[in-house]
Amino acid sequence: MYEFYRQLREFNLTLEPGERIEIIGFDITGTFRQIIAVYHLLKIITPEEAPPGLDKPLAELEELKQTFAEKRQKPDHYRKAQTDFYAGLPDHFFEGILSPVEEINEQIKEKSHAVEKALGEDFFSFQLVVQNIIDGFQAFELMLTGRWNSSEFRDERSFENFLKLYPQLDRGNFFAQWGDLHTFQRDYHGFSWLAAHLASEKSPLRVKVFSILYTYEDCYRLEPYSLDDSLPYSSDFQNMDLLKEAAPGKLVLFDLQGKDSPFARDLFFLGEDASGGNTLDYFQMAIYLEGFEGAGLLYGNREIFKDCTLLRVQSFCFALIIS
Repeated sequence: MYEFYRQLREFNLTLEPGERIEIIGFDITGTFRQIIAVYHLLKIITPEEAPPGLDKPLAELEELKQTFAEKRQKPDHYRKAQTDFYAGLPDHFFEGILSPVEEINEQIKEKSHAVEKALGEDFFSFQLVVQNIIDGFQAFELMLTGRWNSSEFRDERSFENFLKLYPQLDRGNFFAQWGDLHTFQRDYHGFSWLAAHLASEKSPLRVKVFSILYTYEDCYRLEPYSLDDSLPYSSDFQNMDLLKEAAPGKLVLFDLQGKDSPFARDLFFLGEDASGGNTLDYFQMAIYLEGFEGAGLLYGNREIFKDCTLLRVQSFCFALIIS
C-alpha cells in the first residue's frame, strides 16, 4: 500500500492540476489512531491562537501530543511496530484524548461563530475531525457489546461524512477501497453496509454504485501480530468452487452480469445472513485471486508523526462508484 501511494503521487505529478487524482478520507478514526487526528487539530490551530473556551482543551491535547512524542517506542521493524508501538505510553493514554475533544465539540456548538471566525477555511475540516474522534471512541465501545454493532455504526457514520464532503468535491468518478462486506449494496447481517448506504435514496450516487468483491483461494496474508511473516488465507464465501473451476488463471475479474446470468436469478456466495434477492443485488463483479503471497514487511525507523497532518487515506478494499 505504501508503494502504491508513492507511485500514485509520481503519476499525479505528470498530470495537470485539474486532472489529478484526489484522495478523500471519510471513514471514522480508529481508537489507537486518534493521536494522528490530534496532530492534525493542533496543526490547524494552537492553544495560543485559539479563542476562549478552546484554549484549555487544546492545551490538554498538546500535552498528550508531547507525551506521545517523548514516550512512544520507535521500533525498526513493521511487526514490532504493531505490537510495541505504544509500549512506552502511560496506561489509558488514548482514553485521555476523548474528554478534551468532547469539550472542543461543545465549544463548537455553543460558540460556532467565534470558532469559525478563528479557523477560517479550516473550520469544516476541524469540525469533521473532532466529530470523527468522538465517533471512533463510540465505535470501539460498540465493538465490545456485539460482533456487528461497531460495523453498523461505522458504515452509517462514514456515509454521513461522505454526504458532508460530497458538495465540496469536483464531479467525477470515485473509486473506494473497503473490506468485503462493505461492498454489499443490500442489507447483510440485518443492516446496511457502506455500499448499501451509497446506493440508497439518501445518496447523490444512488443509481451509480458498482461493487466488486475480492475473493481469495490458497493465498497468504501479512499477519503483523503473528510470529510468522504471513499466514494462509482463503475467503469463506460459499460456492468458491464455481470461481475456481471457471478461472482460466490465478488472477481473474469475473463479470457476473452476462446475458442469462444465473447470478441475476439466484443468490450465490452468501449465506443465511443475506436479506434475500439475487447475487447482483449485492455486487456485480468478483475478483478471484489464487496462490498469492502476503505483503512484504516494511522495514525502517520512520518518523511517522513528525509534522503530521491529517492522514486522508483509507486502505481497505471495497466498491467502484461511477458518477
